[in-house]
Amino acid sequence: MIEKIKNIIDADDIKLDEYLKDHTSYRIGGPAEIYVYPKNKDQLVKLIKLLKGSNYQYFVIGKGSNILVSDDGFKGCIIDLTKHFSGIRVDGEIMTVGSGALLTAIAFEAIKQSLSGFEELAGIPGTIGGAVLMNAGCYGNEISDHIVSVTVIDPQNEVKELSVDNIQFAYRKTSIKNNIVVEVKLKLKFDEQARIRNKTDEHLIKRRESQPLDLPSCGSVFKRPVNNFAGKLIEDAGLKGKIIGGAKISEKHAGFIVNFSNATSKDVREVIKLVKETVNNKFNIMLEEEVIYLG
Repeated sequence: MIEKIKNIIDADDIKLDEYLKDHTSYRIGGPAEIYVYPKNKDQLVKLIKLLKGSNYQYFVIGKGSNILVSDDGFKGCIIDLTKHFSGIRVDGEIMTVGSGALLTAIAFEAIKQSLSGFEELAGIPGTIGGAVLMNAGCYGNEISDHIVSVTVIDPQNEVKELSVDNIQFAYRKTSIKNNIVVEVKLKLKFDEQARIRNKTDEHLIKRRESQPLDLPSCGSVFKRPVNNFAGKLIEDAGLKGKIIGGAKISEKHAGFIVNFSNATSKDVREVIKLVKETVNNKFNIMLEEEVIYLG
C-alpha cells in the first residue's frame, strides 16, 4: 500500500509508524501505520479512491481535539489536513477557509478584518472541518450560524459545494457526517474592530477561568443532556477529582477528563465508563460521548 500511496502523495508528506499522541489534544495514542498530508484536493480525492478501492482503513483528522486513540494505535492510514488545507481568504464579509484551519486562527483573522460573529468560537481547540461535522459551538453560538456553503468529498468520492440550505444541522451533529470537509465559506459581519477584539478576549478569559486548559484533554467528553448539563450531573454524582491511572475528572470542570499523569487510552475509557454508570444509576440519565474513539 505504501508504494501506491507514494505515487500520489509527496515523499516529504508521508510518515510511517507515526505516534498519534503527537497529533491529538489528549496526548494519547499509539502509532498509525501510515500518516499523510495531502497537498491539494486532487491528491486527496486520488488517495481516498485508492484507500477505498483497496479496503484499506483510513481516518481524516485535523488537530485531533475530539479523539481518543487506542494505545495500540491505528492500523491504517491517517490523513491530516492541517498542513496544506488551512488557508484563509477574505472577500468583504465572506471568509473562505480550508478545513484544516484552526478556529482560533479564524477568530483572530476575523478581528484583523473587523468581522464579527466568531468571537465565542475563538477558544474551541480544533479545526473548522471537525467543527462543521459536529456543529461545534459554545455560549449559544454554533458554527452552523455562519456557514454559507461547505465543499466536501462525498461518499461517492466526488467534490461538491453544498449550500447551507442543503445541510441539516442539529446539536453536535450534521447530515454530512460521512463526507470529508475540504473548504468552508462563512458569512460574518463588519463591526468595530476594538469591540470584536474585546468580546473575543472576554470569551477566551472566561474559558481559561472555567476549564482546565493547563492539562491535555479532548474538551467536553459528553454531549449536553436534554434540560441538563453533563458537568453538573457528574459533579452532583460526587465524581469530581476521581482518578483512574493517569486520567482524572477535572476539579475545575467535571465535564472534562484530563490526562494529568501519562494517562493511557484505557485509563480514560475506564473513567468514561465509571461516569456513565454512576450518573445513570443516580439520575437515570445515560450520558452520550462527544469524543470519538479511534483504533
